[in-house]
Amino acid sequence: MTWKQIECPFETDRNILHYLHTAPIFSEDGLYLASYESESPENQVEKDRWKALRSNILVKTKELKEHHGS
Repeated sequence: MTWKQIECPFETDRNILHYLHTAPIFSEDGLYLASYESESPENQVEKDRWKALRSNILVKTKELKEHHGS
């Protein structure tokens, strides 16, 4: 038996379905960045990754602003 063959015992909630269908999907970098925003990096490897992610985000933001003339 696979999970697809099992009927869900819970009532369908439209609000939850809407959220699941419309919530943003984060890239791996996005997940790391969100994680570091809620809990600071603890070791040097995490700190270096956090700095690199922030730098990449700043570059991408600048490029988008230049492209859109903002």
